[in-house]
Amino acid sequence: MPLARPPEDAGVPGRHRGRPRRRRGWATLGWGLVAAGALLLTLGAAPGVQLVHPGLAAAAAFVPYGTVVWLAASAALVLAGGTLRRVAALGALVAVGVHALWTVPYWPRPAPPPRPAQVTVFTANLYYGRADVDALASVVARHDPDVVVLQEVPQPTLARLRVSSIATGRPHVMSAGQAPWGAEGSAIFSRFPLEPLASSAGAAGRGARFVVRVPGPGRPFTLVAVHTTNPLRDAAAWRADLDAVGDVAAGWTAGPIVVAGDFNATLEHEPLRRLLADAVLADAAVQAGAGWLPTFPARRGLPLVGLDHILVGGGVQAHAVWSVKVDGSDHRGLVARISMP
Repeated sequence: MPLARPPEDAGVPGRHRGRPRRRRGWATLGWGLVAAGALLLTLGAAPGVQLVHPGLAAAAAFVPYGTVVWLAASAALVLAGGTLRRVAALGALVAVGVHALWTVPYWPRPAPPPRPAQVTVFTANLYYGRADVDALASVVARHDPDVVVLQEVPQPTLARLRVSSIATGRPHVMSAGQAPWGAEGSAIFSRFPLEPLASSAGAAGRGARFVVRVPGPGRPFTLVAVHTTNPLRDAAAWRADLDAVGDVAAGWTAGPIVVAGDFNATLEHEPLRRLLADAVLADAAVQAGAGWLPTFPARRGLPLVGLDHILVGGGVQAHAVWSVKVDGSDHRGLVARISMP
């Protein structure tokens, strides 16, 4: 009688031990992603939670990535196996849908048609003045904005800007807060005259750096130049800065208004949400259907979050917005083509 052939893996200890270990690994990853996704979901659904701690404010910038986090969590839990994990995977797919709805403003769509009275606005953070001024001048020449709004412009950088082609075509200049080095200085270069209206420095000397009247084509418009505190450095000052910007902007939204600069906030952050609602402003990129335009960090690799914005109100219509590389800076610049009412 022939002997039964032993299975190929007989006598091989641990042959099947790897499978439970892999499942445990997938489970650990899956539950970790669920925790991360739950945090992002909470920060998006209850934005007041962001104000509890600076770390939560920083994490809120990544709320748009919740879709990816929940998809990965669902896949990991399915691979981990087990009834509870599969049920959790289905719940994760529901969260994917919620986050997907939140990202609708970032979906590209057809831009509204332009009107005759057009202005092009450019804004950029120069990273403590480390941005390459010659390269910046080339960017400005290529996109030909009428108004250039710059942040983190120390004295030496301002001096170079004043003798560059940026100033040659835009002779009307305002600057404030310049020091030999640092992040405090701001400047505006404009083809049109700049008439000071008011100023409202937020906490730490930032917030709404300039409020000027610009007699551009069509109706004159109000321009508010913005640079707010980093929330990781001082969350209370950051909130105060954005509140100051909102208060200033709200005073001028009866007419055309443009608010541009480095807000150190994404559209998911509670203070910026409140600013947009209270001052009746719209993000130009969203209004123009420009899609996802992250601007920071930009020194290496792809930027992850959109901290820089051009906001419009009082009948101003944005019909094209795009981001541009600024050599030497840790932010990408933004260009917006807008039409006056």
